[in-house]
Formats: sequence, C-alpha cells, structure tokens
Amino acid sequence: MALTISHGNVYNFEEQRWEMVNNNLEIPTERAGNSAFVWNNAVKVQLIKSLIMK
Repeated sequence: MALTISHGNVYNFEEQRWEMVNNNLEIPTERAGNSAFVWNNAVKVQLIKSLIMK
C-alpha cells in the first residue's frame, strides 16, 4: 500500500464540492498528509511533500 499519491482532488466552487483529478494531472513529486481549510475568507491548501522523490 502506497502512503503517497501523485494526484489529488480539486474543489469546484460553483458546485461546492470536491472533484477527483485524473491521472493526466499528476504532479512530479508525490504528496502525503494534504489538508485544506478556510482562513480569512480564503481557502488554504497545505501540501506535505513525501520523502520519496521521483
């Protein structure tokens, strides 16, 4: 089981929901422990890099 991913989800503000991202939008380094939150009326996304780099 991999503990990191090479793609994530995107928030659709018009539909107010998270959508899956397909493999065409993979990022070059895998991520783990991502989070998103609202602060000062803005969505903040925290991405934590994995120790394994491609």
